[in-house]
Amino acid sequence: MIFTGCSHLIGELIPVHPVNSTEAVLFPLMRSYEKHVAGGKFTAWDIQTGLSLFYTLHLISFGTLGQVLVRSQRVDRRIIFAFLITAAIGLTISLIFFFWLPVICFIAMIVLFAFALLKTAGHF
Repeated sequence: MIFTGCSHLIGELIPVHPVNSTEAVLFPLMRSYEKHVAGGKFTAWDIQTGLSLFYTLHLISFGTLGQVLVRSQRVDRRIIFAFLITAAIGLTISLIFFFWLPVICFIAMIVLFAFALLKTAGHF
């Protein structure tokens, strides 16, 4: 999860430039057209950037939480299972909406969480 969050953050920090005439029209609109939401003004670009950074924070935070639990030997099979289910849902979302890199990251998470479940089968 930490690796996936860090790779997502790197992708967020890379400047994005239009690669065709359609993007050349859409990018300025995303950055300039403001939507009034709950008393604030936001552009589509602001909302996309905020959600993307929150996604990064979520992955790094939960990955760090998992590491802390494992190192303190307080990990429970239910926690591992919850992480596994979350990764499976993330994989499903990635298969529908994203490209190959998030799909590979979620597959890796599923494999590692499944391995952790098998490894802790007799311990908890």
